Amino acid sequence: STVSNCNTRTYHGLLVAAISDPTNRVLLLSRLDEILDLDKNSYQLASRDFGDCLYPQGFNFLQSFSSELCPCWIFEGPDFVFKKELLCTKNSNAICIKYELLNASQAKLKLEPFVAFRNYHSTLHSSSGMSVNFRAQENQFTITNSNSDLSLSFCSKNLSYTHNPCWHY
Repeated sequence: STVSNCNTRTYHGLLVAAISDPTNRVLLLSRLDEILDLDKNSYQLASRDFGDCLYPQGFNFLQSFSSELCPCWIFEGPDFVFKKELLCTKNSNAICIKYELLNASQAKLKLEPFVAFRNYHSTLHSSSGMSVNFRAQENQFTITNSNSDLSLSFCSKNLSYTHNPCWHY
């Protein structure tokens, strides 16, 4: 992806896994959109490129980016400073994302995963027939591709899951 977390190419994604060998790559997680809810205000930190428009425009809140130890984004709004760090594990098809609220008293973070489960070189369309199953447990939920044995698991303390599958055009 780009520094602004806006996927601009077919090959962009948050988790691209080498399933059987380095040349057999699968885009599992295209993106993970963050929405920060503070008291009466809600901030979409994501950025999406629809060709003729950018929405939402979370890049407007992006104050800094660093890739020294690990990719780190600092977002700043009128009533918050928010830090996101991406940790990758060597020789593993896994990522860890650490979120930290730096100067607001209380917030709720909503995450919207955009799953793909597609070959790295292909694209998906709403008519592609992708079917996924969802399973929620305490502090974890798992999304499984019904057509393969591929799955994604999300874990966090105080995690709750709301089932709301949709296709974004």
